[in-house]
Amino acid sequence: MANIDLLTFEVVNPASAGAQACLTQYFKELNDRLIDGFDSREDLLKESSEYQLPDGLFLVANHSGRYVGCGALWRCIDESIHIKRMWVEKEWRGIGVGRRLLTLLECHAKDLGCNRVKLETSHALREAMQLYRSQGYLKTTPSAEETSCDYWMEKRLEDE
Repeated sequence: MANIDLLTFEVVNPASAGAQACLTQYFKELNDRLIDGFDSREDLLKESSEYQLPDGLFLVANHSGRYVGCGALWRCIDESIHIKRMWVEKEWRGIGVGRRLLTLLECHAKDLGCNRVKLETSHALREAMQLYRSQGYLKTTPSAEETSCDYWMEKRLEDE
């Protein structure tokens, strides 16, 4: 049985084997679940350069060398940053992995000097929408031209 305490979470190079394994599964799932599918060819070409410090990063969840989740930060602009590529393997869902990834990404966003996070998702990804709402994300106006997305959300990060 999946246990979140068995996972390690680490920032990796988006071109690493772990990041690429997660992205491959993420794009496959999007293609399977979205009505119009998802063409990842262009995204795979640019992933390596977009999610790196100082303006972004790529985070993975690892279980004994098996990568079971990921999320990324992208483009710190006007004190905001975008959360992208949130994905958790099906058998690891429902135990808090997505919530932990999201919380860690928010902490990294603060460390990068951002006070607001934005994201986009699809109504087809019900679990993601439920997670974001439960963590305080609110509906906002579209911020990017993502043809696979139909719902935009944001959250103001509080100083602690």
